[in-house]
Formats: sequence, C-alpha cells, structure tokens
Amino acid sequence: MKTFNLSLILLLISFIITFNGQNKENKIKNQDTFIISDNNPQDIKDLPYTRYHIKSGIVEYNLTGIQTGTETIYFDKWGMREAKYTKATITIFGMTKNLNTLELTDNDWHYSIDFDTKTGTKYKNDSLQIQAQKMETNDLVMIGEENMKKIGGEKTGTEKIVGKTCDIWKIGKIGAEIWLWKGISLKTYVNMLGMEMTNIATKIDINTDIPESKFIIPADIIITETTKKPSNRHNYYIK
Repeated sequence: MKTFNLSLILLLISFIITFNGQNKENKIKNQDTFIISDNNPQDIKDLPYTRYHIKSGIVEYNLTGIQTGTETIYFDKWGMREAKYTKATITIFGMTKNLNTLELTDNDWHYSIDFDTKTGTKYKNDSLQIQAQKMETNDLVMIGEENMKKIGGEKTGTEKIVGKTCDIWKIGKIGAEIWLWKGISLKTYVNMLGMEMTNIATKIDINTDIPESKFIIPADIIITETTKKPSNRHNYYIK
C-alpha cells in the first residue's frame, strides 16, 4: 500500500509539473515573440495551445533523494512538443531500480519509453485541451494553475532558480512544493512517508533551436497503444 501511495503522489506531481504555470510577465504580439509575460493576457489568444510561456528551451536537472541521477527536457512549440530524458536510480524500501527513459509529449499524444527494455506505450491525453475549449482559452498554463488550486495548492513566495524568479507552490495534502517559472518546473520537492525526492534545474537555455532527433523514438522500440494513462511515471516504481 505504501508503494501505491507514493506512486500516486509522484504521478500527481508529474501531472501538475507538466501542465502548471504562473502569471505572465511580458507582452506578446505574435508567434515570433518567444516569451509570454504578464501584462496583457489577451495577447496569448493568437497563439496555439501553450503548455509553457516560453516557445522553446532545454532544461537540465539534478535528481536527489530516493531518486538520484539526471534529467533533461527539450521542448518547442510552447511546450506542446517535449522530450524528457531520465537517467537515474530509484530506491524504495531497500529495492533499487535503474531508469533509462524518455517521456515524449507531442500535442495530445504521450509516449513512455524504456530504452533498456526497448518497449514503450502511447496514449492520447487531450483532457486539458477539452478543458481549455470549455473555458474558451488556449492557455494551458493558466488551466494548470487553476487545477492546482483545486487540490489545495497555494503560492507561498518566490525564489530564484538558475537565475529565474519562480513562484513557489505548496500542496500540503501531498507533501509537495513546486517552483514554477512561466509554467516550467525548475524545482520540485516531495516528502511522502518520510521519503524525500528533489528535482532541481542546474541549467536552462531558452528560445533555442532543438534538434529534431530529440523527438524521434528509435525504430527498435516496440510501442503498445493504450486507452488510458499508465499508472506510474517513467516506470519508477518497483513492482
């Protein structure tokens, strides 16, 4: 039961990180402007769906706690296309599992790839786009923030991570804190059942060209399509 609870918490954190955001800071007039900011929410209406308020970027992370290793995300199209590469080791209840994975988001399709087993799953996840249509917005950052409030999340302050001023969100019910800058999580801390995990950005490069190869799944990976989101994230949890 404890393993299940931890899996559920980390899955929820993963969902929040992926789709959360904060207030905007600068003004945007068209898609050639690469940073959305705070002063005129109407300016975002001319953009496609936006998971982040940055058009493209690369973020490198250091992972500590029950999970140790590194993680790198590459994204473009305002975060609607993102590749997250993880190389780490996770230890729970004395059991250890190595991770060598890719989480690929391509609009409303999501792929979970295990490079070691050469297997993966894909599923369609358009729930936020549907929610955005109902709310008559294309700003998934704003929707993520509203969803976080619904589970008791609140802003508790600000802090700079890799030179970016982040809003700190605390979700007491699940023992989590998230540092968000323009919808991008630059730090996450989880303490569940005394088990701690911290992901913190060590480098960020924004509005840069991303190699197309980062978004390509190797041909030798066997993909299985599923109708629902997998019950864990990156297959982190010892079975």
